[in-house]
Amino acid sequence: MKTSMSFKSKRELLIQIKARYAESFPSVKKFLLDEFTAYTGYKRNYAIHLLNSKKDIFM
Repeated sequence: MKTSMSFKSKRELLIQIKARYAESFPSVKKFLLDEFTAYTGYKRNYAIHLLNSKKDIFM
């Protein structure tokens, strides 16, 4: 899926979802991950890596 979302927008979305993702149950994590990959166009494994990373890669 092609996306026209800018890098800055992807970073802002990551910041918003990351905290919710960390505190969620597995069923909610699946939903958040599906939405995040749909919006950003990232592959699932890369998105999981970004959402689970301890340090802020893009900050």
